[in-house]
Amino acid sequence: MIRQGGIANDGDYSPDEVMVRYKKDLAGQLGNLASRCLSKALMVDLSKFSEIAQKQQDDRLVDSRDEALRKLLVGISENVKVQFDKGEFGRGLGLIFEMLAVANKYISDNQPWNLVKSQDEMSQYRLQVVLFYSLEAVRIAATMIQPVMPDKARTILQHLAIPAAARQWSDTQFGCGWKDISTDSMLQRPNSNISQLFPKLA
Repeated sequence: MIRQGGIANDGDYSPDEVMVRYKKDLAGQLGNLASRCLSKALMVDLSKFSEIAQKQQDDRLVDSRDEALRKLLVGISENVKVQFDKGEFGRGLGLIFEMLAVANKYISDNQPWNLVKSQDEMSQYRLQVVLFYSLEAVRIAATMIQPVMPDKARTILQHLAIPAAARQWSDTQFGCGWKDISTDSMLQRPNSNISQLFPKLA
């Protein structure tokens, strides 16, 4: 409902529109991206993300294949904040889901399911970088939507092993949050399959 209106505009509500948003944005973008990245088959190693995040702060170390998504992730926090501060929550949420759409295309283009089949060190490192960028989009999005969907956002952040202290707006900056991952937060990750976060609706 928030997506459809703002402070200055009345929002249109219909059950059909809710269903479209659920399927397209929540299940199709956020849920799909998280599920793809956290698949056991891809063997994501969250413990490496802090080091990767630090390296990706240096423009000289950024692969050309990552530049477009990185630029979006670097600017998303400020861009969404501007909209939220103006009370334009629909526009802010729109920016978040546009970012997730780009991240979904990114993971499709970079094909981590093929990288995981290669055992050489370069391919394995590239795999973790691709998963880092994709899950960084998920992490930032989940942190930002906490006021709108607190339970779903908390579940996603738990799956990413992001501790409660690293879920503030300041943590929506690119690369933040992963440095605080600990053994305890890794052990507290849910056993449930994240693919069930947004179940299919009739």
